[in-house]
Amino acid sequence: MSSFFSSLRLRLLCLALLALLPAAGLAAYSGFEQRRIAAQQARLEAQRLTRATSASIEQTIESSHRLLVALAHLPEVREERAENTGAVFASLLREHAIYANLGLVAPDGRLVASGLPFAGRMDLSDRGWYRRALAQRGFVVGDYQIGRVTRKATLNVACPVYDAAGRVHGVVFAAIDLGYLNGYAARTELPAGAALMVVDRRGVILARYPEPERWVGRLLPEAPSVRAVLAQGAGTAAVRGLDGVMRLWSFNPIPGGPEAGAYVALGLSRDAAYARADRVLRQSLLVLAVVLVLALLAAWAGAKLFILRRMDTLAKTTERISRGDLAARTGMSGKGDELDQLGRALDAMAASLQVRARDAEQAAAALRESEHRFRSLADGTPVLLWVTDASMACTFANKPMLDFSGCRLEDVAGDGWVRAVHPDDRARLLGTAEFAYRSKQPFTVEHRVRRHDGVYRWVLDTAVPQFTADGEFTGYIGSCVDITERRTME
Repeated sequence: MSSFFSSLRLRLLCLALLALLPAAGLAAYSGFEQRRIAAQQARLEAQRLTRATSASIEQTIESSHRLLVALAHLPEVREERAENTGAVFASLLREHAIYANLGLVAPDGRLVASGLPFAGRMDLSDRGWYRRALAQRGFVVGDYQIGRVTRKATLNVACPVYDAAGRVHGVVFAAIDLGYLNGYAARTELPAGAALMVVDRRGVILARYPEPERWVGRLLPEAPSVRAVLAQGAGTAAVRGLDGVMRLWSFNPIPGGPEAGAYVALGLSRDAAYARADRVLRQSLLVLAVVLVLALLAAWAGAKLFILRRMDTLAKTTERISRGDLAARTGMSGKGDELDQLGRALDAMAASLQVRARDAEQAAAALRESEHRFRSLADGTPVLLWVTDASMACTFANKPMLDFSGCRLEDVAGDGWVRAVHPDDRARLLGTAEFAYRSKQPFTVEHRVRRHDGVYRWVLDTAVPQFTADGEFTGYIGSCVDITERRTME
């Protein structure tokens, strides 16, 4: 009983929940929409910062171009006075922290002068910026590389040096320290959780903020953020950074032409970008939860006051009726709401069932008496009687039939009677019976039946179809007469 009411009350509470579903859906939609807008704004901010970083690098390259042109015209550089040239380069390095090194390379690729000290002979003829400067005879931007003297990630720019006759006398270069991007990131006050990195075409991390010492110089082409940069070149993506933090990334190629093949990427923390939207969503859900609790309390109290007490009466009356107490009544007038009408209908049903139960008991008693008289009459006659249903299954055989065959009723019930028929006569008997069952006509057939002593006797089997008062076919009733002597005389 209690589980019934608990279930009903639960359904009422579910209705209250369903009533609040549109509000919950609206709150969820609003929260997701704010998250979408926040993500879009974060991407736009990342793109702005990325473009600003690229522009800063481009400005640095242009400043380096002017510096190299000026150095190429210095007498110390044109005359290849190594000691004086190295001193000039060293002085400039102290003034311009953006450069990791400044140097001069002879036409044969030999490093002649450097702002940083170096030991022995150093051949730079394999460097791409050196070969392109000689080939193009102008200012070039080289590959992003780890310098042999500086041991830092640098972007090298170079410019040829000409002698008085206009011949290429050497190549002067500047190694831009990509680590300065870390300072740039600090100066621009990136949002909390942001990350800035420079990666080359192979997936080598050339610069990283924060934790440059952990990542710079590592080859990580399969890292999600690096893979997204290398796959798209320019664009945005929401992937995890090198440190496993999910960020919204924007990336662009660094100026310097296709030969450079390096990219700057800036990622903003997705959690930080979603913080405000999530806070608004939590507040909305909290208000909705309070409203939901109040609605559930109202539904709980209202259900008991207006519904459950009368449902309790209906349930108890129904339970008494189900146990057989057909005199049980709800006592509801039926003049109120739907529950009162239901109570009145239940009382009317109980009264009708009470009358039907009395009539059914009388009919059952009459049927039992009729069956008793039929069985007594059938067992008292010497004729062998049998009865089948509409599917040709035997449902009754009188005592003379059972005594004749020496079988019990359960032995011949269903299709067990076939086993008592002589094997040579079974097909003919079944064919006749099946035809009769299809046509619903009386039939007569002669066949042999095994007697209780094992001897087969000839019988004349006569059957008539049975129908209900409504004309429904119910089977056959038949009788068997022993005609063995007649068959013998014939």
